[in-house]
Amino acid sequence: MSRLIFIFINILLLQDANADAQIQPVPPRPRPTVGMCHLEVLSSNGMISFGNNYQETANTFRLHVDDRKRRIKLKLEDIEVNEVAVRRGLQAIHFQVDAPDRYEGSANYWRRGIELSIDELSRDKEIEIQTRIAVPKMKLKAGDYEVRTRWQIECY
Repeated sequence: MSRLIFIFINILLLQDANADAQIQPVPPRPRPTVGMCHLEVLSSNGMISFGNNYQETANTFRLHVDDRKRRIKLKLEDIEVNEVAVRRGLQAIHFQVDAPDRYEGSANYWRRGIELSIDELSRDKEIEIQTRIAVPKMKLKAGDYEVRTRWQIECY
């Protein structure tokens, strides 16, 4: 970032030194057209489960993807946990994804992600994600627990 500021300062100094010169705008570079590939949040009311079982409350997403794309990769891009004891062991945080086949693994597993064929998805292309902390609730301090995630989808 400091290099960008330095270049910007140099450009300003160059413009001041050549104040009489005409400045021509640089045309934008053409970018390749990128097809549609994103997740739409349909519901985000999933609750965190504790212990060994999921509560059957999920966050639901719909995949929007071009007809030309045949495969997707879904992975956990970022995770934030508000409890220090849980944050230390991300292997204790699990996600179950139904798309409609079921995939389950720890946060570390989901950071690598899974690859799916578009044909494996349901007709409406909905994906459900449930969250579980693999620690019994009685072994954790009382309080509110929050797990914030950012998921990445790649289509190809």
